[in-house]
Amino acid sequence: MKNDNIKNKLVDIENKLNVLITKTVERPAPFTLHAWLNEWLKVTKPPTLSKKWLDCLHCNINRLQMLLPDRLLNEYNVADFATAIYSIPMSYTRSVCYGVLWSAYNQAVKLGYVSANPLDCMARVKHTRKKGRALTLDEQRQFLQAIENNPRKALYLFYLLSGVRCSEALALRWSDIDYNGGRIHIQGTKTPRANHYIPLFPQVCAVLADLPRNGEFVFPYTYYAVKSHFQRLKRIHGLNFRLHDLRHTFATRCIESGISIFTVSKWLGHTSITTTAGVYAHLLTDFERQEVQRFDPKI
Repeated sequence: MKNDNIKNKLVDIENKLNVLITKTVERPAPFTLHAWLNEWLKVTKPPTLSKKWLDCLHCNINRLQMLLPDRLLNEYNVADFATAIYSIPMSYTRSVCYGVLWSAYNQAVKLGYVSANPLDCMARVKHTRKKGRALTLDEQRQFLQAIENNPRKALYLFYLLSGVRCSEALALRWSDIDYNGGRIHIQGTKTPRANHYIPLFPQVCAVLADLPRNGEFVFPYTYYAVKSHFQRLKRIHGLNFRLHDLRHTFATRCIESGISIFTVSKWLGHTSITTTAGVYAHLLTDFERQEVQRFDPKI
């Protein structure tokens, strides 16, 4: 009798275990990785992204599809992803690819396509951005001499005098310039929320006055053509700064002129003054060095 009870209990336990095992066996995922990445981008991303960032995601999804074989979502493990991601030489691209995979799998978990996100077992891939710097007054003079007879002088002066991002200047249309209102509408290319206005400074107005109006755009160049041209300019004249540093220089010259950081933040198109303060807190300029000499604690 006792043995029969034990046997019945064992059978009951076995049946319960079989039920649990059946419930935990993962069903085949309805998507392969390649198909899901395309679907994830199409369904979850475009409404909130700028065209530039959307193109960046498309490019990195194509990269992942070349690095990873096309299998069902639940047939990958963390080692597969780590091998693919760390084969990418550029740290920024590695970081973006990791973010794409993590976000895509996180969405797949929410929809029940997979039971867990394998990227959760992998340390986050980080990219340490290079901190920008403002040009010293000597470097600024050297730069102005270097572009004096350059056919793209107006574009470089516009960067220096407006503080806009590289792609924002290239997206500028003549219709964005409000001469009566004394302001310029800057189309945000980083995110849609980056749309903002900057004053039509007299110096900027003078630069624009010398430009021919041959089309819709003020500066009819492509992003990569400008980047390539600037690299050649650096090599020829021995310049040691990035094109984006002209934006930092604009902000620093503003602060040196006594313009409040709240106003500078607005002109730069930052969504928060915290962003402005964080970006420019480390800058040490000639102006600051001069201010140090004025310090007198009367001790």
